[in-house]
Amino acid sequence: MRNFTKKVLALVVAVSMLFASVTVVHANEAENPEFLPLRTIFEDAGASVNWGDGTAVIIMPNGDEWVFTPGAQTATLNSDTVQLSTPVVVVNGVSFISFEDIVALFGWHEATYLEPLGEMGATIATAVETAYTFMDLAGITGLTIALVDVETGFTWTQGFGYADSVNGLPVDEHTLFQIGSVSKPFTAVAVMQLVEQGLIDLDAPLVNYIPEFSALPNPALGGDSNDVTVRMLLTNTSGIVGNYLYGWMITGDEQYQGHMNSDLLEWLPTYTLVFPPGTMYNYSNNGWTLLSILVARVMGFDNYFEGFVEHTNATIFAPLGMERSTFEHTAGLTNVAMPYLTLGNQDVMHTTSLLGAGGLFTSAYEMARFMHTIGGNGSLDGQSLLPLSTLAYMMQGHVVATPGVMGYGLGFAQLTIGEHVLTGHDGALIHYHSSMFFDLDAGLGVFVSANTVSGIAIAVPLALVVLEAAITEKTGAAPVFEAPPADDADIFVLSEEELAALTVFEGIYDFGDEGIWEMAIIDNVLTFIGVITFELTPLPDGTFDSIVGNYAFEIIDGTAVATLSVGDVQVVGTKIDSDEEIEFAPPEGFMDWVGTYNFVPQVANEAAIMNQLIIGVNAHGAPTITVVQQVHPYIGGSPEAPLIQYGDYWLASNVPVRFFIDADGNRSIEFMGGLFVKS
Repeated sequence: MRNFTKKVLALVVAVSMLFASVTVVHANEAENPEFLPLRTIFEDAGASVNWGDGTAVIIMPNGDEWVFTPGAQTATLNSDTVQLSTPVVVVNGVSFISFEDIVALFGWHEATYLEPLGEMGATIATAVETAYTFMDLAGITGLTIALVDVETGFTWTQGFGYADSVNGLPVDEHTLFQIGSVSKPFTAVAVMQLVEQGLIDLDAPLVNYIPEFSALPNPALGGDSNDVTVRMLLTNTSGIVGNYLYGWMITGDEQYQGHMNSDLLEWLPTYTLVFPPGTMYNYSNNGWTLLSILVARVMGFDNYFEGFVEHTNATIFAPLGMERSTFEHTAGLTNVAMPYLTLGNQDVMHTTSLLGAGGLFTSAYEMARFMHTIGGNGSLDGQSLLPLSTLAYMMQGHVVATPGVMGYGLGFAQLTIGEHVLTGHDGALIHYHSSMFFDLDAGLGVFVSANTVSGIAIAVPLALVVLEAAITEKTGAAPVFEAPPADDADIFVLSEEELAALTVFEGIYDFGDEGIWEMAIIDNVLTFIGVITFELTPLPDGTFDSIVGNYAFEIIDGTAVATLSVGDVQVVGTKIDSDEEIEFAPPEGFMDWVGTYNFVPQVANEAAIMNQLIIGVNAHGAPTITVVQQVHPYIGGSPEAPLIQYGDYWLASNVPVRFFIDADGNRSIEFMGGLFVKS
């Protein structure tokens, strides 16, 4: 494994420690060795691994007996002592041995994993090795991978672990996984097919096709929903609120059709835009659900849910031979990866009602066919989805990507890593986590999907490891999947006077749908505090660099303004407490609303993706809201965000929060279509 792989492995080790209490026997930190899962490595080589009294007793195919003890820097071979370079390490109850020791002691490992085994053999070896390592570290029950070279026609697919550990069903290349937002490129293809047929105009207002669509102006920023176009939905720049929880996630075999068929279009007119259409980027699952409705409406279906399923089956899946792929979950689906909370801890099946936003079931085998088509010339086995020029246009960065910040085309995201711009999408549901990325210059694509909550930690890193190995093997040059280190000579340092002059910009800023952020000077460093916290690096031109983009500060008409530039896109934040003497205080009666609010299902079999809302007051004395998520519970939920009052509205990151007393006298909150009642 190369340096990038080592760094990703270290990251996954760190993330894995969030999942449970961990006992770690530290290795020689000076050597910084790479580690591989002991059991997996030996069992894949045909050895028998047995555990007793905390030791691993391994019987090799030739009859040799090895014994390894966690924490020990020696092992025994047929009762003879053998020195190891690094002690065996234990993480989450899984034993790991250093890569160096494996190669030094067992030539079979090097032959099995590192020697080319045919086309893309070294890449496959790296993929298998890394997949098992990541699965052990993160506690993943099942995983699937597909790798394609669209220039040579090469395809490799493999399943790992279990689709159903209860019934002993392993993952294979045909196992169906829910792929979340990797569904969006499929929906974009369905829309663009109708654009090619002249049935949809990208720049026409959405109300031309769905007259009942509307949304209220943002109370602070304004905007007219009649200006929302199809293109804006495809690029996530429509200004429509991102999520609508009502009926989003359902347990059982039947999905909830009402979300698409009636509820969303009835709910949106009661909600405000998060910003004027076309002015900013905001990832919106609601926008993609509207695109699903648009496809069904244009094709003449009265039932939008069933119409979208039928249309995509006929125009995408059938032509490409994706015979088992579907947006509809039914009891008749076979070989489906079951959902897992942790390794081996199976949960009930959850499905989403947002079909075009994240509802697709598919397999590694069928994703390989899709990747060959969209990464190649737009056709497969004589069946064409779209002209090559249209696919290329969809994969361009219509919202420009910058290093470390995702760009967006028409249904395809762009991720800039070092010298490379990768194109594709990732996806996250409660249990399922997926990624699909192309290096279009190299003609290579990879797909990864896991069926366990902790898969969020490994889906994208594993895809990048596999893609890095494939690019290196095909081109002979290792890609630079990391930004070059900063040159100390290029670091610009503010003087004490310049730093003091910036104190006027300390405070809380409203960046529209990008959120409510606080700017503070902490340890003489400008720092933004919000959904994530990051430092600002001063530049000679007076602006500031960050992991998010470039910031500039100025005073306009007596108000502090911060402008975030990400490529060609600019987002303006206005300082809310522009008067430095202002005292934050909750309004009269607000303290009666402070407390914890629990999610209350409103639809049969409705599952929570947000467990709770917590209303409180922060250190400034300002009202706050904290969202506790079910989607990624081990991350610790969402950080607290200020609640801002504009007239009759309370807003959290420009999303309305409605407070009311229900018929039973309970204090209740309606947030993104979800109902929460005070406990």
